[in-house]
Amino acid sequence: MTAGFNSISSNSPQTYAASWRDPSGFVVRHNGRFYRAVEWPAVPKVEALLTSEWFRASVMERSLPATEWTTALPPFEHAERFRWLEHETVWFPCYPHEMTAMQLSASAALTLKLARRALEHGWLLKDASAWNVPHTLGRPIFWDILSFEPWDGQRLWPAYAQFQRHFMIPLLAHRYGGIAPSQIFLSSREGLSPEGARPLVRGLGTLRPSTLEAIVLPKWLSRVQRPQNITGQGQRRRPANELSKALLSRTFSRLARQIESLGRSPGRTSVWTDYESRRNHYTPADVELKRQFVAEALAPTTLRTVLDVGCNAGEYALATARQGKCVVGIDTDEGALVSLQKRAAIDRLEVQPLFVDIARPTPAVGWRNAETASFLCRAAGQFDAVLLLGLLHHLLVIERVTLPQVAELLASLAGHTAIVEWVAPHDRRFEELAATNQRLYEHLTERDLYEAMSVYFCHVKTAPLAVGTRSLSTWRKL
Repeated sequence: MTAGFNSISSNSPQTYAASWRDPSGFVVRHNGRFYRAVEWPAVPKVEALLTSEWFRASVMERSLPATEWTTALPPFEHAERFRWLEHETVWFPCYPHEMTAMQLSASAALTLKLARRALEHGWLLKDASAWNVPHTLGRPIFWDILSFEPWDGQRLWPAYAQFQRHFMIPLLAHRYGGIAPSQIFLSSREGLSPEGARPLVRGLGTLRPSTLEAIVLPKWLSRVQRPQNITGQGQRRRPANELSKALLSRTFSRLARQIESLGRSPGRTSVWTDYESRRNHYTPADVELKRQFVAEALAPTTLRTVLDVGCNAGEYALATARQGKCVVGIDTDEGALVSLQKRAAIDRLEVQPLFVDIARPTPAVGWRNAETASFLCRAAGQFDAVLLLGLLHHLLVIERVTLPQVAELLASLAGHTAIVEWVAPHDRRFEELAATNQRLYEHLTERDLYEAMSVYFCHVKTAPLAVGTRSLSTWRKL
């Protein structure tokens, strides 16, 4: 299943398509609720799935979405031709083109876990797309329940090749080639093929069993011949003893071990990974003042959802989550995002890291750019508050945007509150960043920020930091 929020033909402007690729049904989103249409011939199979013990257990542990039949039809054209399910709402999902390698690894592990569990109870997972397993608030969830079908005992795993392209090969390309999963899925919905990955993985990495299985051998075989059944897709029937449950189970276990091994590999580090321990441009008093200022600004219980733009390793995202908020943190440093994900998991905090550059946010992708909406489209109206801490000067210098443009962006993201850190042009970090272009920013003052923000927000409070070149301000949307 591919999930997005694109408009479809219906009699309601609030109804959107979320998938259509499964021949047994499709998903629509109406007023924030998810409905799945099921073709009538597939209803008995789906009924058996929903009532099975293993499915209910997977829902209880939040591996699968809570799902039930509904008689409340969405305002969709010819809705009466289908029987309808309603899924639990998943808040602000993270898709493959916004994932770190650690997140993609977790999605792969969940896919295999459910495949093994389904097999034990006589069901087969027919699809293994990374788009089926988004993350929400720091955990993966498998969305496409129509990917499960009764196992006839005479089929190999039809999703084997897809699993390799969507999970194993991108993770190998990341480990040995330094290619981020986001790069792969932005350019290809179907992940990475063995042929495409072979030039990226060299040296000792090619001798790894998972690499031999996923990349080297298929690449070599593609030169020699086009053997039937090598992908596990479109294969002919074989004797049941050759397609035994034990064989499938061993396949899932082997792949799970390989994914786990890749997941244990050291994460990539950068200057931002341990930024909190290395920064020297704040005094200890300023650090504490900043924490208290943000905490007080986000204290109102009406502020439930928060977007932390340029979150680094999550100092403020985690602190905000500890206040009981649902937090999405975006950044372009994978090492920092992985650190955030690990810290959030330890404390079981509702924080969703996304690999997103706010200056070049993820675009709408898929068929006619309508399968998965852009980050900015999905974010509009989703957040009560937005944090822009220690990032404004980067946007001004690196991206050459203006203060009015930043204010307009914040207004499109923040439903109520925005918290902004001002960094003056004569701040040491600003000067290092601007270098020989410093003269372009000498005219900027904090008053310019206030004028730009006042078009969309009402000023609430300002607190200068002791360093003398920085201040924090809270703004309420007009």
